[in-house]
Parts: sequence; structure tokens; C-alpha cells
Amino acid sequence: MATTGEMIYFLNENPSLISFINRFVNSFIYTLDWFDKYKTYPFGDRKHGYRGSIDYYLNDLKLTESQYKKMVWMILNDKYRGHTLCICKSGKKLRNCHGKYILPIIKNDLYKRKFLHEAYNILIKDGKNVQRKSTK
Repeated sequence: MATTGEMIYFLNENPSLISFINRFVNSFIYTLDWFDKYKTYPFGDRKHGYRGSIDYYLNDLKLTESQYKKMVWMILNDKYRGHTLCICKSGKKLRNCHGKYILPIIKNDLYKRKFLHEAYNILIKDGKNVQRKSTK
């Protein structure tokens, strides 16, 4: 469907159920129907799991993995400062660049929890980097 961050940004800009349905649900249903008929995806296929999630941040937001990690740290620690230079190294102030993605997440506890849950899954690569305790 979409990443948590993508939906958060969209809902912050378009806070209506109808807009959400039109943007995400309708395209999801259309894609399912298309795939059922033609066995391909009409809009291309974003990878599943953490790879699909990180793809949004790296490609759509044009961040590197290092810059994404800085964004996560900033959100986790409420370190948004609009006057500082943006994490993407564009030379713009954060408030005039990626701040439009970061600030709404920091300001809303539900968005923040959902974003950090997604970030955890991305950063541990869907559980593959978690140390497992021996059952012996």
C-alpha cells in the first residue's frame, strides 16, 4: 500500500478520509485487480518489508541511508530546529526543505509512534539484525 511516513505526510497535508481513500485505498484495490488479471503491477512494484519502506525515504524523499538515520534520530529525540541546515545537505534550512516531513511527525504522538515503529523495522531489516537468545 504505502509506507507509514508517506501516509503521515499525506494526511498532514490532506486531513480527510475521502482524500486518503482516493490516494491509497483506491489505488491499492486497482493494483490488486490489475495483478489478478495480468500478473504484473500497473505502477511498478515497490519491494515488500523494510526494503519497500526504505525505498520511499531514499527515492521519494531523496535521502541517503545516513540522512534517513539522522531523520529518525531527530524525530526520536525531538531535535527539530527549523533554522539548522537540512539533513539532505541541500544548503537550505530544515524548515524550507525536509522539515515539512519531519515536523508533523514530531508534533503528533500517534504519528511519531507509528513512524518510529516503521523506522525500527527498517533499521533492523525486519528482524534480521536482532540478536536471538539461545533456547538452550
